[in-house]
Amino acid sequence: EKAALETLLAAASGKAARLEAERAAVSDAAGALEAQLAGLEEKFVGETAALQATVKGLEGQLKSAVARAEDAEGAVTAHDVRVNALQTRLDAALSGAQASDTRGNALQTRLDAAIKGEAASAKSA
Repeated sequence: EKAALETLLAAASGKAARLEAERAAVSDAAGALEAQLAGLEEKFVGETAALQATVKGLEGQLKSAVARAEDAEGAVTAHDVRVNALQTRLDAALSGAQASDTRGNALQTRLDAAIKGEAASAKSA
């Protein structure tokens, strides 16, 4: 009976060691995902700042074009063409900023789900 208990104890110790190794692996994976998320967040912040700077620059160009057109009565047609082109660029830049926000949110959701999945896997093991 003592030998059987010692065998059970050894098996339990082995299983505990395996579970601890799996927990450490899950923890490492979660750390890697967190590092990935931080990198994506940095990239997202950089892209958003660049898009915002582009939008500000385009807004400044649009204001300048409007002021020049008001001063030049004979250039009304040329003014309309420039303003339309700038508005199109501004709309495209704003659309890009919105798409970047959407991609960032989607990446955040996917990473959160992956981290939760890893945690659930560790708990079930």
